Amino acid sequence: MNMATRNSNSAASAHHIPATDAMNVPLHLYSIEDDHDAVAHQQLRALASLGEVNHPVIALPDLHAKSRNISPTGVAVGSDHHLIPAVLDKGIGCGMRMMLTDLHVDDLSAASMDQLFEELKQGIPAKRQPHPIVSKDEFNQLLIQGGRWAATRFNIPAQELDHIERQGNGFNDEPELQDMVTDLLGTMIPDEAMDKGRKSLGTLGGGNHFLEMQVVEDVLDENLASLLGIRPGQIAFMIHTGSQAFGSRVMRYYTQHFASSAQGKRQKHLLRKFSFHGRGLTVSNRQDRLHYFRHPFFAIRADSDEGKRLRFALRAAEHVGMANRMIIGHHLRRQLSRVFGVSNQSTKLLFDSIHVSIQWEQVNGKNIWVHRHGASRALPPSGMASHPVFAKTGQPLFFPGGLGSNSYLGVTTERVAQTLYSIHHGAGRVVDKPQAKKLFDESAVSESLNARQVRLYRYGISHLAEQAPQSFKNIDSVMAAAASFGLCRNVARMRPVAVLKG
Repeated sequence: MNMATRNSNSAASAHHIPATDAMNVPLHLYSIEDDHDAVAHQQLRALASLGEVNHPVIALPDLHAKSRNISPTGVAVGSDHHLIPAVLDKGIGCGMRMMLTDLHVDDLSAASMDQLFEELKQGIPAKRQPHPIVSKDEFNQLLIQGGRWAATRFNIPAQELDHIERQGNGFNDEPELQDMVTDLLGTMIPDEAMDKGRKSLGTLGGGNHFLEMQVVEDVLDENLASLLGIRPGQIAFMIHTGSQAFGSRVMRYYTQHFASSAQGKRQKHLLRKFSFHGRGLTVSNRQDRLHYFRHPFFAIRADSDEGKRLRFALRAAEHVGMANRMIIGHHLRRQLSRVFGVSNQSTKLLFDSIHVSIQWEQVNGKNIWVHRHGASRALPPSGMASHPVFAKTGQPLFFPGGLGSNSYLGVTTERVAQTLYSIHHGAGRVVDKPQAKKLFDESAVSESLNARQVRLYRYGISHLAEQAPQSFKNIDSVMAAAASFGLCRNVARMRPVAVLKG
């Protein structure tokens, strides 16, 4: 066993970089010792230099830069009054869930895993479908109701909502936004996003999204594991996906994110963008709407008309992401029952959390807007006082390693108050996707999974070399760093058994 992942009784301090003449706020780095991502650190300084950022910029152990983003992954940024959408990438509502079963690793066979994952492939599409999966009215209800709509629509036990961040509804903390819905839904969500969202609901997606079967390889804290229902040899499933085409289209309209470099496509998109933002344009909000075409890190007052409009769009995308994972989890339950003969009720959701979001939260006695890019909201025991188990343990957290690598289950400690109640969401990359495609070979990645006895099931829509294990930081080192800072307590190490990938 790697003892570095055991929980420490003493906590290290973050590395503080004080504000300079250019920086308005300091940087607080919760980094692993060999973290030398110069681009990410330059981006951190850019964030700390924004006038609307009022709190130390938090860098978490999985910090890394991505070539397509101007903000690094693995950060939390706080603003008293403003939303800064370009702090995030297009994956609004992307998140992770873990589902626990009563199955033991000895219950598995090659034939049963093949049958299960082939059934999952048939029932969970990888990408957007040719025709809408739900009606316009149903999709509108989803955007407003979030997890409650998905629970009713797919007959998912209502108590599952107690194991989803904000009980599956971002409006729980911003009820005034729901008053905007009746007349303004069409002005807050682009038609293109609505169309693609209805066709991509219930899909897994490509890239680093996955559905992975895992076995509890090592229990690191027996008391916490017992409270959470974790035992050695137990089979669990980790699901990583988000709002898919819906969230990406929303962010293309509300930021300067755009995938294509082709001039014709960009011009067509800008025309659509002008048309969308021109709906309901008045003298009072004209300046705000034109603001979308200025500085990439533009900021907008959260309490302005435009701020409320953006907030609604963000919540809607979060709802689609949560519903997406609920639908995939629902299908997983059904197929586990069919293949292994277990009851639907025996497959339980441990927790579901988002790691790309902007949330209105109380931090150290003050309400602020917390921007998390590749960082999960992490509530300690005191923040989950109403839950019978999590009030004792803190919020469950999931930390996947690279493809074929171990993952971790942990819980939050009270020290996350120092990180804007945020924590990392995985191992973090050391090689960006475009570079990984050049450096690594798909067949070599498949062979490495075979050598680790991990069964790979694919849709064939993504380049496997992007997810080569060498592209990621060592998850043991990342988790050891998080434990050393006292941000989480490591509960169990999970070994991959089989994985479904794009």
